[in-house]
Amino acid sequence: MKQRLSPSLAGLLLAFLLGCTSSDPAGRVNPAPVPIVYAAGFSVNQAGFNVAMLWKDGVAIPLSDGSTHAAVRACVAVGRDLYSAGYLRNGAGFQVTTLWRNSSPTSLSNGTTNSLANGIAVSGQDVHVVGRELNLAGKAVAMYWKNGLPTALSDGSTDAFAYSVAVLNGDVYIAGFIMDKAGISTAICWRNGLPTALSDGLQAGKAYGVAAIGGDLYVCGYLTNASGVMTATFWKNGLPAALSDGTTQADAFVPIMLGRDLCFPGYRANPAGIWVATYWINGTQVPITDGAYDAEVFGIVRVGTDIYTAGYELTPTGGIAGKIWKNGVPQLLAAKGEASALLLVTE
Repeated sequence: MKQRLSPSLAGLLLAFLLGCTSSDPAGRVNPAPVPIVYAAGFSVNQAGFNVAMLWKDGVAIPLSDGSTHAAVRACVAVGRDLYSAGYLRNGAGFQVTTLWRNSSPTSLSNGTTNSLANGIAVSGQDVHVVGRELNLAGKAVAMYWKNGLPTALSDGSTDAFAYSVAVLNGDVYIAGFIMDKAGISTAICWRNGLPTALSDGLQAGKAYGVAAIGGDLYVCGYLTNASGVMTATFWKNGLPAALSDGTTQADAFVPIMLGRDLCFPGYRANPAGIWVATYWINGTQVPITDGAYDAEVFGIVRVGTDIYTAGYELTPTGGIAGKIWKNGVPQLLAAKGEASALLLVTE
C-alpha cells in the first residue's frame, strides 16, 4: 500500500468569519471585512530545504530562514494572530516541535530527539498542540502540549500518533491512533488524556481529525473493511458512518462545517489506484483532481459561493507540488512543497 506523503492532517482547518458591515455612533458605515484565504505548509528552496510557509491569498510568507528543514502542519487564527504548529530542525539534526505566533517561533520540545506538531487549537487563553515525539527506543509517542507543557498520551511501547485537537465543554479531545505489536493501528480519541478506541483492533483504523460542531464531537479518518480496503469514515459522538463505498482506498482528514454543510477533505483512489483529491459535502463525494497523479486535500473553506481546498498533487517527474484549488481549478503555491492546512480570516 502507498505511504501518505504527509502524515499531517494533517491538515487541520478552522474558518473564522468575524463579522459583516457595522456602523459607528456618527452613523458612518464601516466597510465589510475582507476575507483572506491562508494556506500553510512548506516549500522546498533551491538548497533543498523545506521552508515553513504561510501563503496569504497565494502570496508566500516564509516562517523559517531556509537554512534547515521546517514545515507548518496546522494553523489557526485567533483575532489578528495566526498560530502555526509544525517543526524546525535544529543544528543537531533533530526536528523540534515548534509553535509560531505570527512569525515568532517557540520550541515546545527539547531538541534531543525528533518531535513535531500535527494539530493546534486555541481555547480562551490556552494553546493546545498535539503531535508525536520519538523516545529512546525509537518509538513514536503521541504527545500533547498545553501552553507549552508536554504530556505523553501513549506509553511508548508501540508507535502512537496524535493528529488533531478540539475543545468541547471544557474537555480536550485528541484524534490519532496507536499501533499494536502486530502492526495494526487502532483509531483513538483521547478525552482529557484517556483513550477511547474507535476501531476494533482487528482491522486497521486511524483517526486524523476532530472538531466540536454544534455541541457534537466529530472525528474522521478511515476504517479497514473485511476486504482490506480503507474506507473513509467519520464518527459523530462515537458512532461511525462511512463516507466512501469501500471499493477503493479512501481517507478523510478533518471535519469542518461550512455554514450548514458538513465537509471532509481527503482522497479516494480511482480504479487504477491513483489517489484523487476529494472532499465529501453532506455525504456527497466531490472529486477535485483528474486522477492522473496522486493528490490529497487537507483543508477546505468557502468564500461566498466559492470553495477552496488545499493540499498537494504529484508531478509527472514524481515530485510534489503544493496547491490550492478554487472550485476545482488549481493554483500553484509551491512547485516543490505541500499545503497542509487552510483557513479563512477577515481583515
